[in-house]
Amino acid sequence: MSSVPKVFLGLFILLLAVVIMTGILSANIQATNANHSYEAYVAEIENSNLSESVTASCAQSAKEDGFELAYNPVKNSQGKVIMVEITFSYPYTIPFLGIEKERTIRGYAR
Repeated sequence: MSSVPKVFLGLFILLLAVVIMTGILSANIQATNANHSYEAYVAEIENSNLSESVTASCAQSAKEDGFELAYNPVKNSQGKVIMVEITFSYPYTIPFLGIEKERTIRGYAR
């Protein structure tokens, strides 16, 4: 008779673990997709030879996709843009655990 509550407790813990792991997996997929988007934006900026208009277009496109792409052109002593500093922010959420953070990737397009 005492085994029935133990079985239900075990099933409850198993179900709880599955729900938590699903949330963690979902957050990992979000982070991976954001990383791929960041890499695509950097490649597009680099392929445009650090064009200001393309960089602004990437920032607007990232905003429409739910990300935030901030950029800062780095210039040499002659005033030529030699690289673009990029800060890419994206939401990282695990709803069941109530975790909502904003993660940031920083890098350069050269």
